[in-house]
Amino acid sequence: MKSICSEKSIKRAAAMVLAACLSFPAMGTLASSGSDPMGAGFPGYMELDPPIVVNLERTRGSKYLRVDIQLYIESNEEADLVTHHMPRIRDRLISLLAGRDGSTLMTTDARETLRSELLTDLREAMTTQAGQPAISGLYFTGFIVQ
Repeated sequence: MKSICSEKSIKRAAAMVLAACLSFPAMGTLASSGSDPMGAGFPGYMELDPPIVVNLERTRGSKYLRVDIQLYIESNEEADLVTHHMPRIRDRLISLLAGRDGSTLMTTDARETLRSELLTDLREAMTTQAGQPAISGLYFTGFIVQ
């Protein structure tokens, strides 16, 4: 009698696992279609995580730059492109930021010029790679020169 009960329990557990597995494809379709069940989505901001950290040119003691960046994206389609090409975006940012003179990054005007330069370069890289710029804005939400 004990083996029959455990056999029923095993069948019941297997049925529950099967039912759970069958529900996952529907959830994956919802997520991959760009639909957001919470009603959020794009247009909106996409945070680069982790922040970009690069070595600076060793002048006047500044050695590192840490930049927290948020990209402004207009649509779910563009968000998908940016997510897909994130390694290229991060590579471009690291290449453009590394080796700069930290003392020249300290003013508001210098950061605005840098922001504009980074946005222009990323839009060109995305146009080359994905056929459209996909990024409408670039914002520094943290900027530490140390």
